[in-house]
Amino acid sequence: MGLKFVDDETHLNYATAEGRTVLTSDEDFPALHQQWQQMGEPHKGILYVQHERKDNIGLVVRELLFLHEAIVENAATLEYDVYNQLRYI
Repeated sequence: MGLKFVDDETHLNYATAEGRTVLTSDEDFPALHQQWQQMGEPHKGILYVQHERKDNIGLVVRELLFLHEAIVENAATLEYDVYNQLRYI
């Protein structure tokens, strides 16, 4: 069974409908985020791993854990710090 290609907007739509944040290194997502902002379309957040960091899995995991711990400890919130945001890792 082969994988079916799904475009970036479909991915973001699906993640939003499922209440999930997208973790990606796809260079199209910053522009897609901007488009959604201009249209007033909400999403559950995009965590964008910059090209020069995408092979450093340890760094990516540390950044994700830092964000998770900040939310758990109420130093950050999903609503303010993740939802409708484009965060660079």
